[in-house]
Amino acid sequence: RLFPVDHRADTAGERHLGQLTAVHDVSDGGIAVTLAEMALAGGIGAMIDRKQPFDCARSFFAEDQGVYIVTVDDHSLLDFLGAAHAADVEAEPLGRTGGKRLIFERPDRDDVIALDTLRTAHEEFFPKLMGVDAALA
Repeated sequence: RLFPVDHRADTAGERHLGQLTAVHDVSDGGIAVTLAEMALAGGIGAMIDRKQPFDCARSFFAEDQGVYIVTVDDHSLLDFLGAAHAADVEAEPLGRTGGKRLIFERPDRDDVIALDTLRTAHEEFFPKLMGVDAALA
């Protein structure tokens, strides 16, 4: 079953691209995978401190259509949130970027992974799975 994409959200986001430092959809792996991919691409970690509405699996791995993670510099955040609200587009902060780790704050414990560890796992997975020497991959 296909679900419609909210093109108002896409258009509102495009109008404010100058305020955004990165954009990534969550349709392939959910929020956690999206944040990991963004962190690896930019070499910048993040602390996700927003209380999640569901259990860990649904909150961090649900693959939604028309949902994006965006990063905005501190000076543009309020303007961006105001513009999203004015366009009737839901937008809310999840956390902050910085450092060299991904941190998911949870009520019972924090889940933390260093970007170096994440990069190693990401780059070595398929060579190990296929039995290929990493130097040849």
